[in-house]
Amino acid sequence: MAKYLEKGQTLCIWFPMFELGLELIRKPTLQNTPVALLNPKKISKQTVWQCSKQARDIGIYLNQPISQAFSFCPTLIVLEPDLDYYNSVQMNLLETLSRISPDIEFTGHGRFFINVDGLQNFHKPQSSQVKKDIHTYLEQFPNSLVRSIKIGWAKGKFASWIAATKAKPNEPLIVQDQKLISFLKPSAISLLPIDKVMLKRLQQLGIQTFGDLGLLSTSSLIRQFGEKGRKARMWATGE
Repeated sequence: MAKYLEKGQTLCIWFPMFELGLELIRKPTLQNTPVALLNPKKISKQTVWQCSKQARDIGIYLNQPISQAFSFCPTLIVLEPDLDYYNSVQMNLLETLSRISPDIEFTGHGRFFINVDGLQNFHKPQSSQVKKDIHTYLEQFPNSLVRSIKIGWAKGKFASWIAATKAKPNEPLIVQDQKLISFLKPSAISLLPIDKVMLKRLQQLGIQTFGDLGLLSTSSLIRQFGEKGRKARMWATGE
């Protein structure tokens, strides 16, 4: 399955701030309120994992120490994460979306990648049709969750993810194959799945966008970064 997702036509369905969104569905009185969800991986030093728009508008940001967040907003509502609950909803979504295609990959935090090669009902139609079809599959889920989704369609898993990040909520962004390279070029290299050391080194070399990275040869990137350099260029150029 991973092979097809890397190269084939891929649909990315992403629920931004998935875990916080689920909490707000369970606690509707917190809608339109500054809310932060604690990071489950940092028990000793509590930090912000996700936060509502109202919290961000006040100055709360991701990975911010909770003590500092309270200094920005004394009325901030802080929630403990419920990982079992999030996982159960994600598994339900995975089962539902697998009806589109069994070639599906779930990467956590509300992100699903579906290989749509060869599917009669999914062959890069108009974005309105894609939206309608996906909403039909998701009709059993709360509207407040579904209306936040971002949908990207492109050749390859990574390119479909970039499309999803640039899509407006509930407005599928479909990238035609012949426009893929030009679509990827202006993307910031911080979107590449590379470590911080490599990212900093590329930025020191003046590489800021996928287009900048594509100007470097594969051999030169391999000399400096090894296999990671080859993969980074492949992602940046849609190869």
